[in-house]
Amino acid sequence: MSERYSIDNKTFHIENENGIQLHGGQQGWSGLTWKITDLYHGTIPHFILEHECLPVPNGHPGIVKVSLKYSLHRNIFQIEYKATTTKSTPINMTNHSYFNLSGVPKLFDHELQINADQVLELNPDLLPTVSFIEVNKTDFDRNKIRSINNSRYDDCFVLRQKDTVKAILRAKTTKIQMDVLTDQPGIVVFKPEIINGICLETQKFSNGPNIPHFPNTILHPNERYYQKTQYFSQSSRETFGKNR
Repeated sequence: MSERYSIDNKTFHIENENGIQLHGGQQGWSGLTWKITDLYHGTIPHFILEHECLPVPNGHPGIVKVSLKYSLHRNIFQIEYKATTTKSTPINMTNHSYFNLSGVPKLFDHELQINADQVLELNPDLLPTVSFIEVNKTDFDRNKIRSINNSRYDDCFVLRQKDTVKAILRAKTTKIQMDVLTDQPGIVVFKPEIINGICLETQKFSNGPNIPHFPNTILHPNERYYQKTQYFSQSSRETFGKNR
């Protein structure tokens, strides 16, 4: 997000690099030590991570208590995100795992489908503008599954809410397919050239506090943040190739 935003007519200036804060900055939650508060090995194994995030200089307001629950039920891997805050503050969590369903370098054997009619327009600094781009008849159109190729990706797709499955990743070599289901409005597809994996980051739109018509990312003290994403894997030849 950009280096500043306003909540209730108060402007906050946050730690940034060249006017942008990426992944929460140097105090981003991904680099912190979380506490395991629950570990269950039963029918539906899961574990819960929690952290209390205190205000830091040039950081976001409020004491934020965060909980992440990772669970596995048969072939469904699920992540649930929860948070509360003592002051109004932006919250927009996601998962930055890299997926490779075959081990093939550069994902040469992978195909990707994203059920979206639009992507966010980005400025040269990769921050969203106020506009959307229609994917029809553009390289962004992935409404039909097709090869990833050795390309670099860093774009946010506006997901169609009527579709249950939001994205499909498939490896032709192993016949493994992974469907992504989420309650979030967007998915960032990130694939750097130097890593043999791809991220499918379900989330609200970046820089939301500065763009009024974007989905709200401000959490208030009387509210609870919640989001859920599921990764559903299939590996049988019978399911491989089915249209979703």
